[in-house]
Amino acid sequence: YVAKGMCGSLRFDACCRKSCGYCNAELLSALPPNLACLLNGRSLQPYIALPFEDGNFAWQCSLPSLPAGKHKMELVLVSEAFWHAYPQEDVPEDFMPLAPIAVAWFESWGAVGQPVAASRDVFPRFADTEGGSPLLVSGVASRYTRECRVGSPLLEERSPDVAVGACEESEWCMPGATFSPPYCCSSRPILESRADILNGEDVQCEVPEPYVYEDGRFGRNKTGAMLMDPDYGLYIGLGENGDALSWVPLEMELRYGEDLPAESVKPQRGPLEGVEVTIRTDDRGIPPRANCRCRFGALEVPAACVARLQAVKCHAPPVIFAQVVPVYFSLSGGLDWSKTGPMFEYYSPPAFTALEPPVGSLLGVNNVTVYGEHFPTSGSVANLCRWSGIFVSDATVHGTQSLSCLVPGRQAFVPYATEEHRDIPLTLEVSFAGNPPIWIPVDKHLTFTHHEVPTRETQVLIIAPRQSLASVGGATLLLTGANFLGPERERTANLALPRCIFGRRLERQATVVSDTSISCQAPPLYDVFQGASAPQDVTVDVTFDGGQTMTRLPSVMTYLKDFEFDALRPSYGLYNDKTDVVLFGRHFVRTPNLLCRFGELAVPAELISERILGCTAPPQASSGQYNVGYSVDGQAFGDTGFVWTALPNTFLKGLAPARGFPLGGTKVTLLTDGLEYVDWLQCLFGYDLARAEVADDGSIFCRSPPCIKARYADGIGPGVGEECFGFVTVQLTLNGVNFFGNSTYEYVKMPQVTRVLPFPASGWNNELLVGLVGINFAGPMWCRWWDLQSSQAMDITPDFMRCTAPPLPKDRIPSNLTLIDSLLYYLEVSPNDQDWTRYRRAHLWYREPEVTHIEPNSTFRTYSPQGDFVVRGRYFRLLDPTIVKCVWLYDTNLPPERVDAELLAPDVLRCRPQMPAAALDAGRLPQNPLVQLEVSMSSWVDSASNQGVLTEERMVLEEVTRMTTGPAIAPNYCYLTGGCTMT
Repeated sequence: YVAKGMCGSLRFDACCRKSCGYCNAELLSALPPNLACLLNGRSLQPYIALPFEDGNFAWQCSLPSLPAGKHKMELVLVSEAFWHAYPQEDVPEDFMPLAPIAVAWFESWGAVGQPVAASRDVFPRFADTEGGSPLLVSGVASRYTRECRVGSPLLEERSPDVAVGACEESEWCMPGATFSPPYCCSSRPILESRADILNGEDVQCEVPEPYVYEDGRFGRNKTGAMLMDPDYGLYIGLGENGDALSWVPLEMELRYGEDLPAESVKPQRGPLEGVEVTIRTDDRGIPPRANCRCRFGALEVPAACVARLQAVKCHAPPVIFAQVVPVYFSLSGGLDWSKTGPMFEYYSPPAFTALEPPVGSLLGVNNVTVYGEHFPTSGSVANLCRWSGIFVSDATVHGTQSLSCLVPGRQAFVPYATEEHRDIPLTLEVSFAGNPPIWIPVDKHLTFTHHEVPTRETQVLIIAPRQSLASVGGATLLLTGANFLGPERERTANLALPRCIFGRRLERQATVVSDTSISCQAPPLYDVFQGASAPQDVTVDVTFDGGQTMTRLPSVMTYLKDFEFDALRPSYGLYNDKTDVVLFGRHFVRTPNLLCRFGELAVPAELISERILGCTAPPQASSGQYNVGYSVDGQAFGDTGFVWTALPNTFLKGLAPARGFPLGGTKVTLLTDGLEYVDWLQCLFGYDLARAEVADDGSIFCRSPPCIKARYADGIGPGVGEECFGFVTVQLTLNGVNFFGNSTYEYVKMPQVTRVLPFPASGWNNELLVGLVGINFAGPMWCRWWDLQSSQAMDITPDFMRCTAPPLPKDRIPSNLTLIDSLLYYLEVSPNDQDWTRYRRAHLWYREPEVTHIEPNSTFRTYSPQGDFVVRGRYFRLLDPTIVKCVWLYDTNLPPERVDAELLAPDVLRCRPQMPAAALDAGRLPQNPLVQLEVSMSSWVDSASNQGVLTEERMVLEEVTRMTTGPAIAPNYCYLTGGCTMT
């Protein structure tokens, strides 16, 4: 058969052609296809042995139900030529064993692995096509359960007449059948997953993923698998392990359903307490046995599946605040959810506060605005209004606090209105839910009433005032005519209907004052005609029915071109007095109602010329800045762009600083109450004026003039060789004529430092309190080293004071890698912490001394050192021989001993401490045997080298015994009773 390229028996040959479509010698020689299974000497149905997928030399056979006990399984090579060798009934005529291949014995468990039929169940019975969800199988009482299988556990025989190369549409080809044996078909795919035993009767599996067409249908394409039926039988596999299983049917089915999208949710909005909603799917419908649930965001609720409507119905769960959440549904009890979902919005309970206008034309051209709170605005959900429960119109939500909708004519509610139907109010309901609507009643006092259309005869209108600014408008016009009032009903209910119409196009609300006059506010010219230029005349008409009819009389008002302003002189004055001012500009025009306004106070204006306008700034109630405006109609004001500053009666409390050098130039800050900077603000130091300035922090200051100009009117001074110093009076002025304030400023003599005690030097890392000797010291005084932060002096007398020299900042200290061990800079003093003396004194910052070696390096504890310590190190310097010290830290509980030291060389000194090293600390515990010995070049700077002297217990000779020795022993030895020897 191999040589001829044939497949074997007729039956196997037919299945071979059916499943894979071809036979060839190479394939048949590698895996002989004509193998059969014999159970206890009898053939199996189907009897073809199939190659096991894990190897080329493993084969599998399907077993029927067997009794418990041992059984024999044979794998044989068959031939169609010797059919008479096996006359059993189940052996076909063309079946003949050629040679045995393998024999194996196995044991059947019998009924041990059968499911418990009474409690048998599967949950869920519906799964989506992605698989992966848990599948709970109940009523399986077997510890041998290993796997679950979806589909047919057995292969089916094929008839010889099936065309080669493809499966039928109702069949499915096993995975891999196209490329390797077996060449057989099954009516169901075989989908398996591992089973986990949960307890005595429950098993949990994972729903396997079925094959799916690219267009979303189940099954593979024609080169792979067939279109699958949605319902598949369930089986459990029993065995010692996963290599050889016995499959037991559960007599139940699992349905695979497509991923039905949630296409829409109705309604799209709902209140916080929830609402009944319907989720629509596509036209593929909802499968039977579906266990439906809904999920709003993260909240799950039960649901009812309505297959006939292709919908899922559920109640949106209540929430505590307004939000927008996605909506999903599940057909498997919450194990699998729709992948995408529409959005559902929860809205807070809306509140309604106003309805405007409350009246309108019975002809039905009214647009009503409803005001309130918590109106939902997100999304494109349909919002609706319903009038008196009859007429529904679209609503437009403008924001969370307003919406508008149309009101129909009265005939929609009362087709044949009589007198008693004229003033019937219409109630309103609003829906924000979309489709279907959820009606929310508006408060009962918010209603709408239709009014009658008034008719008017021709009138002659007189307009006052007749001019207004083009960019401002705003004047309240009084129009005079006749027969402006109708019946009492119209006077009380139709307040929104009377209007003025400007340019036959722009309407403004009007108020009926009497039966002969009506008033309204003039708009800016550019609201009437876009792009219009002034001056221009505009017609003014009147309507009493909301614009349906108007007077159409030749009544006009004139819009004037806005005045343009260049300057205001002066721009400030005292708040409690009048000040004459002049406005400079162009396009000035004389009108009967020409005014200037300072803040809220208007005063008459005088047109001096087309470019000059004069006014008098009135007294104000308080100081401050007031906008300057102008008006041509006595009512609406334009802006000049200038500000009038009303200045208070300022009190000058003091100066900071209040003293400085005779040369002048000191920045003197003004300490005042209520002073605001203006261009003409000046300071008068004695006889000399200084211009005021504004500092970066907003404070106002003046620069002090030289002492000679301030103290002497002639600016010459007392004479050659005499120094100018003393006090002058400081006042303020806003105009150079009137002065206020009364403070003093002192010109002091230049201080000078002549000597620094104990010396002008300090360590890099230590502060040093020094005494300064000099002249012209007068408190307060400040000291400054280099460009570091200044410090205030103490104990000031005319020739002495104390200051603290600061340590050098870390970024100023030279690196240890350099040879620099000192820095020389300067010291200077100031009488005001601003002006520093020109007489500077040098100051040296030096690296603190460092101890590197001490000789001797030990001494006895509790005994005073008997000799000198020689201390070696670096950075030793002799600032003052009397203050060079050794610092002996003999006891951790007491201050160190400071003893005089003698500097022998730049790196060597000698000293002898007197205090003995302590043996015990305050807690009666032994102290550290290493006692520190530091050095100090001054009273303020000690070394911190952590070098020390080792302290030991002193040896005591208790007894010496003389021993007689022989002549051969020399010299003689003395023995100490303590165990030591001494020569």
